[in-house]
Amino acid sequence: MSRTNSAQREESRSRVGGKQQFSDNKQRMEWRRFFHTGVLVFCLLLLVRACLVSAFVIPSGSMAPVLRGGHRIKSCPCCGYEVAVGYVPRSGGEEIAHRARCPNCGQEFPVTDAPIVGGDRILVDKNVFHWRDPRRWEVVVFSPLEASVEDPLFYVKRVVGLPGESIRLWEGDVYANGQLCRKSWRQMREMRQIVMDMDYPPCPQGWSYRWLVEPSEGDPRLPRQEASFQVQRAGTEVLQGGTLTFHAAQTPQSQQCLTYRHWDYQQQREEPLRAENTYNGAVRGRAFLPPIHDFGLECVVEVLTCHPTGELALRLFDGADPAEAIIPIGGDQRRSYHLWAARRDRNVTTCAQPWQGGTSHSLAFACIDRRAVLVVDNKVLLWLDLPPVQRRSAVSRPLQLGVRGACLRLRHFRLFTDVYYYHDGIHASEQAAHLGPDEYFLLGDNSANSTDSRHWKYPGIPRSAMVGRPFLIHQPLRAVSVPWTKGSSRVTQMLDWSRLRWLR
Repeated sequence: MSRTNSAQREESRSRVGGKQQFSDNKQRMEWRRFFHTGVLVFCLLLLVRACLVSAFVIPSGSMAPVLRGGHRIKSCPCCGYEVAVGYVPRSGGEEIAHRARCPNCGQEFPVTDAPIVGGDRILVDKNVFHWRDPRRWEVVVFSPLEASVEDPLFYVKRVVGLPGESIRLWEGDVYANGQLCRKSWRQMREMRQIVMDMDYPPCPQGWSYRWLVEPSEGDPRLPRQEASFQVQRAGTEVLQGGTLTFHAAQTPQSQQCLTYRHWDYQQQREEPLRAENTYNGAVRGRAFLPPIHDFGLECVVEVLTCHPTGELALRLFDGADPAEAIIPIGGDQRRSYHLWAARRDRNVTTCAQPWQGGTSHSLAFACIDRRAVLVVDNKVLLWLDLPPVQRRSAVSRPLQLGVRGACLRLRHFRLFTDVYYYHDGIHASEQAAHLGPDEYFLLGDNSANSTDSRHWKYPGIPRSAMVGRPFLIHQPLRAVSVPWTKGSSRVTQMLDWSRLRWLR
């Protein structure tokens, strides 16, 4: 009997040992499979890196604010808006830009105490131009003509001129063969530069200095274009923090109108909007900067209450002509959305459902490159091209809003402008630059601080010099303070998730 029990125990031990050995072998196989998979993925990444994409670091701020080189970031002490200023040291150690000017409120402040952040890291598609030609308004990476194999050099610029064209720059815009080059809404959005973000109200004045209340008489759909009316700043019933509220729902004929004026909070005066890139730091003699004429707005509109015949009206003025948009509010039937331009001798209309009470809508309206665009709920609803003009006046009051028969709340309101291309340099300024059959005219968005086709000996860059198209800012950085030892911290650089995005 004992011999039988002993045999059973031996058999049980052998089974347990076999199971343990099987488990160990299975674990080793899993680790081996994991290792082989990791090696395969690593090899695939190397293959993709070698054949399909490349990673580049932006060395300078010639494409700011879309792409940043080495820079400092500091929040404005007046409104809290984050301002990025390029870090460009001189040979003696002194920085060229040691003060910043907030694009939101105009406050100037020092930035030399802010930590230095490295340039953006981008991924570049190296094969896209093997299948198609570079397109206008597209960002490209290329190797300049003076680069050598032993000392490779790469630039990042934007394509503005195509092969065979004659390029001329005038009042910040690009003309090809005498025709104004216009952008689509997607391109406008990609290249915009913010000049006011109402989510960052300046303290302690708030935004009341920038919003003027129109007299109640006049056009019930829009305030007057003239700026000669009696100045009356918006009160708390209209403006609370960064939110605008229109109370015009007492009767179907009730109306409320506001005009935006560009007010410099530091100088305490109204002034025209000018072509200033805050990435370059505070500029002395700003009065000599050229005025800008391309404007746009975006916000979220909440319809609180409305009558069946309510309307929201918007007007943008570029120094030559107004562009007006009319959005219907209330009612069960389809109504007309209108886009008027050039004193209403040009217009386009579409029928759609009006906005209803209790709903919220995203709204964007722009007049850039003499093209008016109305975007509702992320869909381009109407667009209209205005004829080019030779001269436009400086603009300090580019925007007017009017509401009739409705109560609306506007949140996340932002005013923006387009890239301004300075017509200086030896090409495309006084005379047009003529491109060959395989050449492209390239400019930096930060044209006040960019060496590009305007300044090179030969303005055209051949297609053979194109390396690829950037498609992702994959590692933008920001400075953060992290705990280091007890009672102390250290500043380091970490990924800035807010700027991780695709480049279209």
